[in-house]
Amino acid sequence: MNHRRKVGLAALLLGMALLAGCAGTPEFRTLEARVVGETPLAVGPDAELRVSLEGEKGVIAETRQRRLGDGPIPVQLSYDARALAQDEAALHAEIREAGRLRYRQAEPRPIAPGMAEPVTLTLESLD
Repeated sequence: MNHRRKVGLAALLLGMALLAGCAGTPEFRTLEARVVGETPLAVGPDAELRVSLEGEKGVIAETRQRRLGDGPIPVQLSYDARALAQDEAALHAEIREAGRLRYRQAEPRPIAPGMAEPVTLTLESLD
């Protein structure tokens, strides 16, 4: 193999390696949602809201918040867009107070790339 061919092959292999490295880089996006109650949320100062974006393979993103107020509660989830594109996903939300589940969604909210935001998540009281 002559020198020119070796250089060309080396350049091709280097380019392929760079592209493979870029394929593994996360593509972070932010999903905006707001959490409301079917009735006004009545929670104490130790209440914690958990919102998760979950796919068939598990949790894609999750956030937890305190100092909730009575709603609507704004939420932002940072996630890898590639995970959402490869999997069916849904948002789940719940509020726990002193370790006890107080509010939750009746059904997970399906999410798809390009949906209008903010997504509204409605919680029902378990009291």
